Amino acid sequence: WDIDTEFEFVFDLGIAPEIDIKLSTKNKIPYYTIKVDNKLIDSYTENYTKRYGSYVRTEIVEGDEVLKGNLYELDNNGDVMENGTSATDGTISVSYIKDEDIKKQFIGTKVNDIITFNIKKAFLNTTEIAALLKIEKSVAEKINSDFQFTVNEISKFKNADINQEFFNKAFGESKV
Repeated sequence: WDIDTEFEFVFDLGIAPEIDIKLSTKNKIPYYTIKVDNKLIDSYTENYTKRYGSYVRTEIVEGDEVLKGNLYELDNNGDVMENGTSATDGTISVSYIKDEDIKKQFIGTKVNDIITFNIKKAFLNTTEIAALLKIEKSVAEKINSDFQFTVNEISKFKNADINQEFFNKAFGESKV
């Protein structure tokens, strides 16, 4: 801007065509009557409260919580493997654990609890394992060890409460 004195700007314009629709009595336009029942209202209310919900910390795992913690690869003796794969602040959604026995290990846990589990049985998808451990997928494919997970934080999704704050988020400040 300081050196050049001439500039060339190129624009693409999209011009809306002018439309003139002539309707006669021969044209039939359907008139739809939408029946709004309680089921439809409840469905929309549920969707909106989910959309504007948030995660809140909780004390104990009941089944659908999200856990944050540290993961450490274990050797055959159950000790943390030296130079093994590890991840700090890994996130595990209990509802995504495929193996029911492993899922049961997580139920009832609290912050600072330690869980030992086989990551390949818990998550069948190598991409999920790679994301959890923050490693390449090719490295995750080779992992067959058990892992130790130390729970640092437990969060549960809570739908938004229907109050003025909810209406402000959903429809704009002071619109409702």
